[in-house]
Amino acid sequence: MVGWNEEGVLRVRVKAPPVGGAANAALVRLLARGLNVAKSDVSLVSGTTARLKIVEITGVTEDMVRKGLTGSQGA
Repeated sequence: MVGWNEEGVLRVRVKAPPVGGAANAALVRLLARGLNVAKSDVSLVSGTTARLKIVEITGVTEDMVRKGLTGSQGA
């Protein structure tokens, strides 16, 4: 996990390569683990092949995301 930038965007780094969806899967695992939700609650809305991604997380508020992901470690 890298952290929040000045625009309020969460910057994340994962170790998985961007091949065959491995990086996307690592991102989903990281977010699910950091927020204590099921992987099925985290969905990639856009950016499957881009560096900039938009995710939707069911059952959490933005405040919960900000608090839950502060200080999380990378995958």
